[in-house]
Amino acid sequence: MSIKNTIYSVLAITALTACSHDVFDESQYMAHVVRLNAVSLDGELEYPINLYAYGQSGMIEKQTTLESAADDASFELLSGEHTVAAVSGSLDFTKGYTDSPLMIGKQVVEMGKEDQTVALVLKYAVAQVDFTLTDVPENVENVSVTLKPLYGNISPLAEYSGTATVELNCNKYDDGTWRTDTVYVLPTAGESTEITISHINSSDGGEKNVKVNTYVYPASLKASTPYHFKGSYQSGINFSKLSMTLSTEGWGDAEDVSFNFGPGAEEGDVMLDGDIYVTELPTACSVWDGHVVATIDEEGNALLFSLKEWGSVSNIESLSSEIQSYTEGTIAGWTVPTENQADCLLKNYFNNKSAFVQALKDANGTKVTLLKDDYIYYLCQNGDKIYSFGINKIKDIDSNLHPLRLVKAVHFIKK
Repeated sequence: MSIKNTIYSVLAITALTACSHDVFDESQYMAHVVRLNAVSLDGELEYPINLYAYGQSGMIEKQTTLESAADDASFELLSGEHTVAAVSGSLDFTKGYTDSPLMIGKQVVEMGKEDQTVALVLKYAVAQVDFTLTDVPENVENVSVTLKPLYGNISPLAEYSGTATVELNCNKYDDGTWRTDTVYVLPTAGESTEITISHINSSDGGEKNVKVNTYVYPASLKASTPYHFKGSYQSGINFSKLSMTLSTEGWGDAEDVSFNFGPGAEEGDVMLDGDIYVTELPTACSVWDGHVVATIDEEGNALLFSLKEWGSVSNIESLSSEIQSYTEGTIAGWTVPTENQADCLLKNYFNNKSAFVQALKDANGTKVTLLKDDYIYYLCQNGDKIYSFGINKIKDIDSNLHPLRLVKAVHFIKK
């Protein structure tokens, strides 16, 4: 080999070595220690506490457990970004609730060349709930309360998912009250919470019938808040009321909420089965209390038409959680129209188009979509059928995208 070639070879090796030194940072592949402390600003921590370390991929890299406050915990983590989390309590909500509170804390840490110490602040990830019912008749048995839609799952990073209906059984006490245990539930998966009270009445003849009353609480159950529901059943001409008070007990801010249900309810109160007591029945294609009354018969059975419109819907299931949580004022429980309901909507619309359009306008609702050169079809019958305000027609679903309006079946009762 010539001297010239030798010099070139040495220069190439030198350049390659220098380049390799710049690219290969040995510290990126070294493990550094992060020490974890668990603290709480809300309440006393319960042990054991499970600790997790997540990588940027979202996968758990390390996991350990603190059995007591005297234990120390640390992870060896590579350089880069990681999320560490601490969990006190059970993540298992298969029965809809837990008997002790769940607290979670998490923090993103950037591991460099130095060790770190991180204090994880744990907060309540659940709401505390209990019910007390008084003045319940002696012939009542098997009282239960359901709450929906609540979240059904939670991850160690306090990420909520899924929906669930939670049923709580009431026990009768010597003082005549019916009470649930104090339980801990995940927050509401929506903007309102439907509360249903069910009980079995026994008649003198031995027959049993189920009575159901529901109130839509126009807010979500929130984490870190205790909800103490106190209900009182009354009969005769007195109003039947269920009052709800929320207290903090070191958790969150206090709130007070009350609502009425039953045959003696006040003007405008909405019942579980859709009963609404009014002094005068509304008419079809009119506005009642800010809601569009699309149809109504002589007995007061009516359909409210949603003010909101969903455009270009691919399938009903993609909107299931949004439909379930949709409310207008204090009215919830809106649904996709059945084929029969869609037929009633069309009949009332074509009998009085101008009143229907004006009602939507007066209620500040989105007007129905109509095109001059083509017919727009809305979804109904769980998305299996479509109907059009353009030609008064219902047919099977096609491959196109379609808008959606919801309805609420109610029963107006003249006081």
